[in-house]
Amino acid sequence: MSEIELEGVTKVFDDGYEAVKDMNLDIGDGEFMILVGPSGCGKSTALRMIAGLEDITSGELKIDGEEVNDRSPKDRDIAMVFQNYALYPHMTVRENMGFALKLAGVDKAEIERKVEAAARTLDLEPHLDRRPANLSGGQRQRVAMGRAMIREPKVFLYDEPLSNLDLELRVRLRLEIAQMQKSLQSTAVYVTHDQTEAMTLADRIVVLRKGRIEQVGGPKELYDAPANLFVAGFIGTPKMNMIDISSGARSSDGRTIEIGLHRLTFGREIPPNAAKIGFRPEHCARQSAGAEKLSIALTEARLLATENLGDRSFQYVSTEFGEMAFAGTEHDEPGQLPGMIYVPESRLHFFDASGNRLKGVDC
Repeated sequence: MSEIELEGVTKVFDDGYEAVKDMNLDIGDGEFMILVGPSGCGKSTALRMIAGLEDITSGELKIDGEEVNDRSPKDRDIAMVFQNYALYPHMTVRENMGFALKLAGVDKAEIERKVEAAARTLDLEPHLDRRPANLSGGQRQRVAMGRAMIREPKVFLYDEPLSNLDLELRVRLRLEIAQMQKSLQSTAVYVTHDQTEAMTLADRIVVLRKGRIEQVGGPKELYDAPANLFVAGFIGTPKMNMIDISSGARSSDGRTIEIGLHRLTFGREIPPNAAKIGFRPEHCARQSAGAEKLSIALTEARLLATENLGDRSFQYVSTEFGEMAFAGTEHDEPGQLPGMIYVPESRLHFFDASGNRLKGVDC
């Protein structure tokens, strides 16, 4: 196991594009850290710098307290699982999994022992003498994981390993990765664009945008206390609803805001520097429950789409406050539009004009 430290790490490509900007991040010994963000945010570039596949323009990268900026990938004691499997097509599963140990001069019997142990863990025993072309996508990815596992490296690096698989295989392999990580207690850095993977697997998540870290925290922390509007919109499906209150007229006691013909009344004073109010679709209710709530009357709602997920549904609605999403209930008629929405004040988030969440002031 190993600790990874990135201190002011920056990557500028030859064309001048700055992909990663002054990244400071500590990844603990045995921690499962996941990097997420939109396409082009720098997450894969950061992973490749840890692997040694991309040079670091400036800053310092340490593994186990030792600076490794100039070390080649083979000298960093890392194992990487790629999106495209990267298996040797002319080798069997057994040969693919044991190839790195063979190159390292490990005893043949020891290689065989490790390959078979990994194959048992990953349910690959029936396939050890088959070639990659005769395997499914999920089986190929498990071979790639097994090849990394038997090396017992200091650090596992995963570059969107499940993105080429169908949903059922993604769910299954997600569980296998979690079990493997728990049994090996290894340090892992995982890149994905799928926030469900991130929320399921990670000890902590790094949210990136345009090469910079927006927030680092556990899955629950990012969901319950997003640092800014970007994280609030990125974490959670559907994304958080927002109402702009920056131009509203406030009452003298600070508990009511009038926006056009709408009156928003709260049970407590609204932070004076609050510019936006956020609340998640799953926290909206159609019926009033309790006094501590925000009531929102929607008079111009227009249904855009309904997402039926079986056990629940979401309505995407155009409102006078902009497009919003609301959780449906079993009592809703098909296409029924929300008229009045109630949000518990404990579920409200306030953001200032610069987009930062106001800490310690949520109701």
